[in-house]
Amino acid sequence: FFFVLAMAMRAHRLMAAGLRLNSRTVTEGDPYHTPVVILHGLFGSLSNWGSLATTMSRRCNREVHTLDLRNHGLSPHSPEMGFQAMAEDVHETVQALQCSRPPIVIGHSLGGKVAMEYCLRYPGWQSGLVVVDIAPRNYGGYQDVARYIAIMQGIDLTAATSSKDVLPAMAEVEDASIKTFLLSNLIPAGPGKAGLRWKFNLDGIAASLDSLSTFSRDLEDTSEDLPALVVAGEQSNYVVPADHTRFRQLFPAVQFITVPAAGHWVHFDQPKAFVDHCADFIHECVPEEDCG
Repeated sequence: FFFVLAMAMRAHRLMAAGLRLNSRTVTEGDPYHTPVVILHGLFGSLSNWGSLATTMSRRCNREVHTLDLRNHGLSPHSPEMGFQAMAEDVHETVQALQCSRPPIVIGHSLGGKVAMEYCLRYPGWQSGLVVVDIAPRNYGGYQDVARYIAIMQGIDLTAATSSKDVLPAMAEVEDASIKTFLLSNLIPAGPGKAGLRWKFNLDGIAASLDSLSTFSRDLEDTSEDLPALVVAGEQSNYVVPADHTRFRQLFPAVQFITVPAAGHWVHFDQPKAFVDHCADFIHECVPEEDCG
C-alpha cells in the first residue's frame, strides 16, 4: 500500500513540475498538529510574516510554514507567472516540506488567489483555506502596480548602498507605507557587483500583470467543499458583498469575517484580531487538536 501511495505521490509531483519555493518553518507548536502554510501578497516575501508566523505558531500550537512565491523573496525567478504555475509551486513545496497532515493554507492578496487556485487544482491536499482581503475576480489591470514597476525599473541602483539612497527616486510613489514596503525589498547586488538590486523579478511580474489581476477562467465551474474563511478589512474595497456569491460557488462552506479598523493589510493593521480569527477557524477545521 505504502509503495503504491509513494508512486502515486511521485507521479503527482512529476505532473506538477512546479518550482521548489524558498520557505521558513516556525516550530513553536506541536509538530504533529495540522500545520499552517502562509502565502504573501504581491511584492512581499515570507519575511513580512516573520513575527506574525511566530505568534500564530504559539497561539495555534502548530508549525507554521511561510513561503516566498516565485519571482519574490529568495525563490527562483521565472518569466512564467500564471496562477496555475504558482499553484504547482505551492504543491511541489508543500510535498517537499513533508507536512505531517494536509495544511491549512492562508493567503493574502496575490497569495490569496494562489491559495484558492491551489485548493481548486489539488483538492484533498488541504485541511482548510483562509483568504485574506482578495476575491476571485478581475481587478482591472493593476494600473497603480504597473506605475510602481515602471518607477522601480527606471532607477539606477549601481551606486546605491542603502534604501535611503533610493528614496528620492521613489518620490512619485505617494503612499508612504507602500514606498517603505517596496524599499524593504532592496538587497546587495551580490559578490563582485556594485550597488543594490530588487529581490523580486520586476520584469517577470510586469509581463504577468494582466493575468495576475484576473482569476483562472478554467476554474469557473469548479468547486471544492473545503472549510474556508474570507477575512476582509473594513476599510478596504478588495472584497465587497457582491463577491460573496462567487466565493460560495467555488467554496460552498465558506465563512466571511470583516475586521474593524483594518485596511488591505488586515494582518498588519489588526494582528491580534487576525490571529484570533485564524485560531478560531483552525479549531473548527481540526477540533481534536489543542489550539492553545
